[in-house]
Amino acid sequence: MLAARSSTLNVVEALDRYRPLSIRIENVPGLLTYDNGDMVRDVLRRLRDVGYTCIYGSANPKDFGVAVDRERVYFIGVLSPEAEAVGLQKMRVPDRPFSTGE
Repeated sequence: MLAARSSTLNVVEALDRYRPLSIRIENVPGLLTYDNGDMVRDVLRRLRDVGYTCIYGSANPKDFGVAVDRERVYFIGVLSPEAEAVGLQKMRVPDRPFSTGE
């Protein structure tokens, strides 16, 4: 996961430089428990340090109608001043928005 930390640094540097209004970062579910959760806390701290308010959770794209069946972790962020305006703190990553009929 050392490469994951390095990749995270690269992403955060790019976000700090280009400042997109909103972001979505996708990763493997093991990120949630890696290093007793320190990796997730580190990602959230780094994103907060460059101005983003974030939520995170796991979901499977197939539950959203996408032809991919693998659980993923999603970080969704909005620049902090705008995050309050869109109510990001009250949102969550949905677990299963609908059934695919399978």
